[in-house]
Amino acid sequence: MSEKIDKFEKSVKVRKFLLELSFVAIIALVVIISLNGGGDSRIIPANILSWGSSALIISLVYIIYRISVYAKLLKDKNELRKYMAKTEDETRRYIHEKSGGEVWTIAFVASVLIAFISAEYDVKAFWAAYAMFVVLVAVKLVFYFYYRSIAEKK
Repeated sequence: MSEKIDKFEKSVKVRKFLLELSFVAIIALVVIISLNGGGDSRIIPANILSWGSSALIISLVYIIYRISVYAKLLKDKNELRKYMAKTEDETRRYIHEKSGGEVWTIAFVASVLIAFISAEYDVKAFWAAYAMFVVLVAVKLVFYFYYRSIAEKK
């Protein structure tokens, strides 16, 4: 059991590091866009800029939250064991994988970044990216609730 918890602890450390790296990358992206003339309010309407900025802020808040959760888990082995048991639950894993899994997560993050970047430069591109974002979320919810209902019947 100790080997299993050590392996899981290592994966949590990797997740935390990747989130920290993502945080830095998003901040760097914001700086690069602002230095390259993105977000010009004479070209892009304020409501579009605020949508893009909101997506970015929500993403950063979520990343900070997840980093703090992982840091807390790494400090307390009992919490780490509880979290490991929760993530290894076969029903939860089944629902997650059937409703998109890691591929959906990557596509979701990409759509948020694309929406943010396009909001800074082109309104039409923003609406296309926003539509992609809405479709991704809708498909995820439909599949999640469908497979959850199937799992509950078993």
